[in-house]
Order: sequence, then C-alpha cells, then structure tokens
Amino acid sequence: MPNQKTIEIDCATIEVLEPQLLHIVYRNDYEVELVDVQEVDRMFQELAGDKVVYVIMDTKGQFTTFSSEAQKYLSKKTILVQNKQLGGFALLIDSLPNRILARFYTNVYKPNYKLKVFAKDREARVWLDRLKKEDEKSSLKVDLAERKSDESED
Repeated sequence: MPNQKTIEIDCATIEVLEPQLLHIVYRNDYEVELVDVQEVDRMFQELAGDKVVYVIMDTKGQFTTFSSEAQKYLSKKTILVQNKQLGGFALLIDSLPNRILARFYTNVYKPNYKLKVFAKDREARVWLDRLKKEDEKSSLKVDLAERKSDESED
C-alpha cells in the first residue's frame, strides 16, 4: 500500500491506519450516491493494490444515508468485493437510526463479505485482526498444498 496516510474526497475521508487496515468516515448529513461509492471503491482499490484489506467505517456522531443504487453497488459490485479483496468490514455505530439502517442494509442487500456492527473501535479492530489472521492461515495452507502438488509432479 502507498505511504499516503489520509485521502480527502468529496464524500468522505479515508485513512490508512496500518497496512491492510483502512478507516473511512463519510461526511455528516450527506446523501451518498452511486458516483460517491464508486469513487471510494477506486480509492480503496488504489490503496489495496493486490492485497486483501479490512475496513472500519466510522459513523459515530454522524448521520449519513446511502441511495439504494449505492447500497446495491457496495454489497456486491465493488472491485474489492468482486476480486475477493475485502477481508472484513466493521461498522462503528453509536445511534439507533444508524443501527436500523445497517440492519436494513445487511438484510436486504446481503453483502458478499464479512460485515459486523460495533459500538467500540477496539472491538472492531480485534475482530478485523482475527479475520486477517484467519485469512493468512488459510492462505498459507493453500500455498503449502500448491507446493506439495508441484513437488509430486516432479
């Protein structure tokens, strides 16, 4: 990932917290449209390169809505989702309206990635770290299996 730590775009601020861990905060009182999430998707892809990334979306103290087109796109059509590069998505939520919107999103759009809601940043990071370690283990197992297969062909 590039060394760039913070990216400001019209709809959000994206921050690289550590390698493979991104943090996004959408603008408060903002209606996120398809064009906005496509721009976020491009930024995420640029930051991810060929790596799997884990994302924290912080909505604490915010109220942001997403159009149905934006929600559909986020659930299944982003580059990271299609390339299976989104290892996990943690939503930080501290309000009932945002919790209701998150529940609606997961029930209606059924995202193709691991998504979980948290009240505290620390809990979100622990969960994402666990997912990252699990992904690294399974990736290592695949590499070992491929090596054994290559050796048996020799």
